[in-house]
This record gives sequence, C-alpha cells and structure tokens, in this order.
Amino acid sequence: MDAKSEVRAALEYHMGKVHDLVSDVCEIYFQRMRRRVFVTPKSYLSFIDLYKGVYSDKYNKIDVEEV
Repeated sequence: MDAKSEVRAALEYHMGKVHDLVSDVCEIYFQRMRRRVFVTPKSYLSFIDLYKGVYSDKYNKIDVEEV
C-alpha cells in the first residue's frame, strides 16, 4: 500500500472496527428477524482481500491516467 505508516495503522484500526460493527448488527438482525447471521474470521479475511483488490484496481487506474 502506497501510504504513510500512520495511514496504514488507521486503516487497520478501521477494518477491525468495521468487523466489530458488522458483528453488532448481526445481533440486532437476530433480535428483529430471529435469524442468525455469522461473521467469522474467514469473512473478515475476505473483507480485507476485497479491499486490497479494489485498492489495487483503483491505484493502477490512477497510475495509468497520470501518464
């Protein structure tokens, strides 16, 4: 990732908070709909992989547009 270490640390923190928020919303969903939705470590890793893919795609497009 082409960013300062502070930005990377903030992004890591944000990703963790998003994962926690999704877990909280899953509990609210269960209370309202009586259906369980699970957030697993695998779903967290998939979220990170998705972010990395989108980041790479956007970064490469910016690099091409500047040339």
